[in-house]
Amino acid sequence: MRLAHVAAALLRPLVRAIHWLPLLAVTPVVPALAGLFYALEGELPPRAALLMLRVDGALLGAAAALTLADLMAGSTAAVPTPRWLRQWLRTALAFGYEATAWTVSYRIIAAWSTAAPPW
Repeated sequence: MRLAHVAAALLRPLVRAIHWLPLLAVTPVVPALAGLFYALEGELPPRAALLMLRVDGALLGAAAALTLADLMAGSTAAVPTPRWLRQWLRTALAFGYEATAWTVSYRIIAAWSTAAPPW
């Protein structure tokens, strides 16, 4: 139970310490590209939609990897919190943002796709 309290206390400093700019920069790229394609062509073929979703996953994954660099590692080496806990919290925060962004992109692209919606 103590570890859960420590993790909850670490969330606010980790959210501030994570470099979110790469994730924020690549999040609108694929939905904007899909919107441009839809505006020019009037439809979004399923092959193009699938390619865009794959590119979105790759971009978000690469950007999420950049958030895992722990710039606080040198100054927080002496704290009683284990480093693995800080790293897993960083991973969980980055993955949560990435999953949410990809899901929103999926919903946008699926709405513009000419294929029948899967839901």
